[in-house]
Amino acid sequence: MAGLPEPHRAVIALRYGLDEEPLTVEMVRRRLHISREKVMKLEAEGLAKLAGEIVSKQVGPADQARFVTEFVSQARSGAGRTTGGSR
Repeated sequence: MAGLPEPHRAVIALRYGLDEEPLTVEMVRRRLHISREKVMKLEAEGLAKLAGEIVSKQVGPADQARFVTEFVSQARSGAGRTTGGSR
């Protein structure tokens, strides 16, 4: 994640619980003082960049787009279980 800009790293770390319990989009929004839409955008962009870095090292160009799409979709589905309300 070192290659990601700070806003992307912060959102991904908070959403996926890299330093603590995973937080909902609403909780991240409040902590970082940004909109829900911005949280979701930074998360999606960060995941896509991470997936692209992984893919570029492992598969040829023809498979990269498919892999990134699947990776982001799966990551979003896993995070989706914590998008609602407060704890």
